[in-house]
Amino acid sequence: MRWVRRVLATLFAIAFALLGLPAVKDAIANIGTWGQEVRGHLDDPFVYIALIVFSVLLLTTAATDVLLERRLANAGGPTKREFPVRLRHWAGINAFKLDQAAWLWNGLEPNSGSFESTVVYPTRLRMQQTLDAGALGKDIKPGPAGWFEMSFTRQQLVDLAYALGDAPRFLFPLRLRKLVRAERIDPDDSYRRLHSVEYELLQVTKAENPEVTDNDARAAVRGWLISGKWAALARERVDGVLHRYVRIPPAAWQRARMDFYTLHIDGREFEDVRIRYVEG
Repeated sequence: MRWVRRVLATLFAIAFALLGLPAVKDAIANIGTWGQEVRGHLDDPFVYIALIVFSVLLLTTAATDVLLERRLANAGGPTKREFPVRLRHWAGINAFKLDQAAWLWNGLEPNSGSFESTVVYPTRLRMQQTLDAGALGKDIKPGPAGWFEMSFTRQQLVDLAYALGDAPRFLFPLRLRKLVRAERIDPDDSYRRLHSVEYELLQVTKAENPEVTDNDARAAVRGWLISGKWAALARERVDGVLHRYVRIPPAAWQRARMDFYTLHIDGREFEDVRIRYVEG
């Protein structure tokens, strides 16, 4: 989060510098007794000089950080092969070789050079071990050349990131990184797909009453969910990618709208809805 440090350093430097302006000091004094005491300290020239020196140090630190990173990027990092990634160039890509993903995972532009002695090496090992353990399902197997020449979708890489507990920037913008740290909920065998339960209910009730419709079955199941007699999980879709399962509380079903396989609640989208009967 270097850019956050730079922005904060710059803002603090500007704020400290502005404290010497008469208008700013008058505004502080108008806050109350506390503000008047602060105004008294700010009128001390030694205090203001100290603030200016501190501001210059903050700005110098931020500028030096930027220059050093730029020089390091131009040099390709300590191994001459590590160049910071330009995320906007990869935003629209949906299929990645796993070797490419390993570089991007570490915030680096993929390249054909050796990954040994770089930060990519341990990432590749972790990826391989997690895939070998079946993180993406038993049907996903390595190709003749292993995992790293295979192509993976962005969705598969997101699932792999969850399995690893990572939040690489090219998959998780800042606003989504909290999802990786959220509680992990995996539906067990007691959970069944929502549409399967609705279909089975329709078949049973239709055998007794031929006039029962699909809408009747859906309404009945929704009533169970609203009452809390059945619990529900679903995967939220954000930016076209499904994330971890989250609980759908009973009250949310009163506002829910089902569009084919997509569940809409308060502007959020969910798929792969699974439900189970809550005993007791």
